[in-house]
Amino acid sequence: MTDEIRNCARPELLVDDPFLKRVYSSWNMKRGERLMPSRADVELNLIPDILPHLFIVDVLSLPRRYRVRLAGSDVVTEYGEEITGRLMDELDFDERSMPILQDYDRACRERQPVATRWNYTKHSGRHLTYERLILPLADDGVKVDCLLCAATGHGSIIGLAHDRLA
Repeated sequence: MTDEIRNCARPELLVDDPFLKRVYSSWNMKRGERLMPSRADVELNLIPDILPHLFIVDVLSLPRRYRVRLAGSDVVTEYGEEITGRLMDELDFDERSMPILQDYDRACRERQPVATRWNYTKHSGRHLTYERLILPLADDGVKVDCLLCAATGHGSIIGLAHDRLA
């Protein structure tokens, strides 16, 4: 076991939303002593109340791109259209596409969770405000090949669904 893996304690993640804290805590527990858990470690059927808020993103390489493998119903509703099967760089993030995609790059590069808040209006005119958590997964324990993501909206459809969970 390398020192990097043995000494993989995580600093406290800066997440305000209690729901996202719960998702992070579950990911951290599955991680154990490793840098990150594998996709097989994440048993989504055991956490049905959070499924609508999750989306799973496959990491494609050379060049690095991201494909949404699965998007929960609240994520799709909030975004305003189906995103399952789509490439992230083809989604409408208005002028914020580059920094939003850099969050995914950072999670892969640093092999660390990333938590961010976004507030923007899509080209369609739909306004989005949300807090998002990106959690890296690796089948080999080292190279990120998938990202487990969760989002909660603030004052939006996702936020309303989240309020019912509290």
